[in-house]
Amino acid sequence: MIHKHGFTLAEVLITIGIIGVVAAITIPSLISAYQKRSTESRLKQAYSVLMNAQRMSTTDPDFNYTPPETYTAEALYTNDKYRIFKSYFVPYLQGVTTFEKTKAPWVAKTPEGKETFAANFGALGGYCINNGMCFRMLSHGTNYYYIVVDLNGPSRPNVVGKDVFYFALHFTDNGITIDGKVYGVSQNTTEAQLRQNCLHNESTWSSGATCTELIIRNGWKIPNDYPIKF
Repeated sequence: MIHKHGFTLAEVLITIGIIGVVAAITIPSLISAYQKRSTESRLKQAYSVLMNAQRMSTTDPDFNYTPPETYTAEALYTNDKYRIFKSYFVPYLQGVTTFEKTKAPWVAKTPEGKETFAANFGALGGYCINNGMCFRMLSHGTNYYYIVVDLNGPSRPNVVGKDVFYFALHFTDNGITIDGKVYGVSQNTTEAQLRQNCLHNESTWSSGATCTELIIRNGWKIPNDYPIKF
């Protein structure tokens, strides 16, 4: 005679408990890894969007733009005051929408929750394209021009270094170049300095501006020692 042995209630509860513990440990890390990979992909896509538009403007025989020779303080508080983005990018983007300001508050914050006005799309306006990304152009002194991108527009988290990043725009003899070398960043800037400024939590216009360069230097991958948690 064969006796079938089933699980006792205690054994079932222990098994469920173990599964719960394993899930509690692994699921957050899986979600974090997914968010990082998604951010890397979207950030690189944003760069490609800008570079493609830049290349088209360079080869457009009808393109004409003269960089500003002077700078006014209002350029920090006004979206695209010198019409740089509108000239170099807007005509060559798909489904671009221009807005001056939005009714709902939409301002990026530092990881500690402090607002940074450079990424205040709600009050300062910007440009959105059909893949959900939004850009705004700001200038900080002659020769310092930044493009701030929110990878998923008004959707959360709206945090600098997580879904909001800075690109630097430089005027050259051949037009413009775009990279992550914002004010104070050069080839000699160490990764330790980039990490420190990436986590900068004061509510200044440049908070977290070096996060882009930190990721670019790591082959467009968020480094393991990235200072901002996902």
